[in-house]
Amino acid sequence: MVNQQILAHHWDEVRDKLCEKWDRLAEDDLPTFPGNVDQLIGRIHQKTGVSREAVEAFLSELTEEGKGMIEQARAKASQGAAKVAEVARQRAERLRESVEGAEDIVRERPGQSLIAAFGLGIVCGLGVALLVRNKQKAQPTTVERGRHMLDDAYVRGRGAYTVSRDTAGRLSRQLRDSLDHYLGGR
Repeated sequence: MVNQQILAHHWDEVRDKLCEKWDRLAEDDLPTFPGNVDQLIGRIHQKTGVSREAVEAFLSELTEEGKGMIEQARAKASQGAAKVAEVARQRAERLRESVEGAEDIVRERPGQSLIAAFGLGIVCGLGVALLVRNKQKAQPTTVERGRHMLDDAYVRGRGAYTVSRDTAGRLSRQLRDSLDHYLGGR
C-alpha cells in the first residue's frame, strides 16, 4: 500500500526515482505532490502509458523503503538517547563520588575546611561586588546622553568587567595557594 505521508515528506526523492524509472516522465510533469495518491498514479499513467498497477506497485516499493529509513532513524535516535543517558549516569556517579570525597576531607580536617570555605566565600563575595559595581558603571545615568554616550559607557564597563574578573581569579589562586601551603605544612 502506498503511504501518502512518506510521499509528501520525501517528494523530491520520490520524483527523482520516478523520473529515473520512466524516461518519458520529466520533473516538470510532477512539480509537486498533488496530495492524492490516485491523482498521482493517474498523472504518471497518462504521461508514461504504464499500467496503473505497475505505477502503484513502484510507489508502494518506494514508500516501504521510506518506512525502513524512518525505522532506521528511530533506532539510531533511540541508541543516541541511550548513550546520552549512560554518559549522564556516569557523570552523576563521578559527581557523587567527588561530593563524598569532599565530605571525607571536611570530616578529617574540619577547622581547615572551615578556613578554606571562609576564604572562598570572601573571594566570591569580592568578585560579585566587583561585577555589580562595574555593571552599574556601564549603565547610563540619564536618558538625554544619547546613543553615543551609552556605547562609550558599555565599552568602559566591559573593560572593567574583564579587569575585575582577572583580579578575582588572581585572588582566588593566591588564596588557594596559601591554603595549600598552610594545609601542607601540618
